[in-house]
Amino acid sequence: MKIKELADKTRYFKETPEGVCIMCKAIEEMRNEAERLRSYQIALNLITIGEMSDEAIAKATDITLEEVLELKSQASDVTA
Repeated sequence: MKIKELADKTRYFKETPEGVCIMCKAIEEMRNEAERLRSYQIALNLITIGEMSDEAIAKATDITLEEVLELKSQASDVTA
C-alpha cells in the first residue's frame, strides 16, 4: 500500500504542472537558504579574523549590518 502511495505522489510532483511548480519553489527556497547560510558563515569568518569593519562585512556578504552585529554578538558569547 505505501509503495503505491509513494509512486502516486512522485508521479504528481514529476508529471503534473502543479506538482512541478511546487517542487521548483521548494528547490528554490532550499537554494536561497543555503546561500544565506553561506553568507553568514563568510561573515562569521570575517568577524573572527577581525580586520574588517562591520559595515564592510555587511557589504561584502550582502547581509544587513544588524545581522552582522547579531553574529558578532553570538560569536563573542561563544568565545567568552
